[in-house]
Amino acid sequence: MPPIPSVRVFGVPPAQARGLCTYLAQDAHLLEGSISTNLTLMSGATPELLTAALRATELDRWIATLPMGLQTLLPPGGKTLSGGQRQWIALTAAIASQRPIVLLDEATAHLDRARREQLRLESLFANRTVVMVSHES
Repeated sequence: MPPIPSVRVFGVPPAQARGLCTYLAQDAHLLEGSISTNLTLMSGATPELLTAALRATELDRWIATLPMGLQTLLPPGGKTLSGGQRQWIALTAAIASQRPIVLLDEATAHLDRARREQLRLESLFANRTVVMVSHES
């Protein structure tokens, strides 16, 4: 009997590959707490990687306009923010995560046209495997 083929994701079985992936849903959900806490929990990144991601997405410019900056508190789900702002925060966290596999489901759907054009996803996720679902042409 021939050997049973096995599937590997970056050299590990699929059950162990979860930590290699980051997923950005169309409707980003934020937790109650500060923007900083949300970014840290979503990304697992070091402060240095978060700072670099904030600059890369230019989220740092918007954060600088908030009276409490990164310590701005959000209600459950981040409901005081627009869908675009929630998605912008989640996208920044996905970039900071440095995980080699990125799954994007309509990752820029709630961003305004100018922001979508400003963000070059292909450069933000350089050297990673990216699976992107989008209805945009």
